[in-house]
Amino acid sequence: MIFVTNIIVFCILQLIAFVHGQVTEVSIIDCGQSSDRVFSINKAWVKTPLDVTKTVETSFDAFLQRPLPLKTKLDIIVTTNAAGPWQTLDPAKFVRWWPLYKSMYTYPCSYLVFHSYMFNGGGCPKPLLDTGFTRCRCPVPAGIYKLPSRGTGNYKFNIPKPWHAVFLKFADGKYSATLKFTDEDIGEVGCVQIEATFKTGNKPPKEWGLVGFVG
Repeated sequence: MIFVTNIIVFCILQLIAFVHGQVTEVSIIDCGQSSDRVFSINKAWVKTPLDVTKTVETSFDAFLQRPLPLKTKLDIIVTTNAAGPWQTLDPAKFVRWWPLYKSMYTYPCSYLVFHSYMFNGGGCPKPLLDTGFTRCRCPVPAGIYKLPSRGTGNYKFNIPKPWHAVFLKFADGKYSATLKFTDEDIGEVGCVQIEATFKTGNKPPKEWGLVGFVG
């Protein structure tokens, strides 16, 4: 579904940061627990090694078994072993202007309304249109959403240059971002976990506040 696709792309960007050709592994899995959850990820893949300044290749297949609840809430939890033991990393430590991003992504339906006014004169960003969805508005219809939406092969896109300056260089290690979607009435809506491995040779900066080895 459209909002999940874009948020996954956004979180991949967070984990990629501004590291050229150093993302050696990326995995995207469905971490949902309820068999009655609203959406599930059938397949999601990103070609590695990955360079944020060049063309990204990916494929994505998700199933929305019923319309998205209007009050769906998103929580993003980032963890890393960059300093040794796995521990939580506040996104504000490595993503500039995180409070602004968080205010947009916390409630996906509000996020869709925002994008409906920001892109293509009321449309959606191109990767989202390419899933087969036609507008950035709730309710999101039930159905199967794919990238590429037709045929076989991988979907290719380029990350806009203005995004590059947003991200700081990551330290060497593994990172995980868990996206938990919930609704106050029905409980779990869905869950996606994105993991990435960096081979940069950089030490985690002290401002990250991690316990263990830091630069």
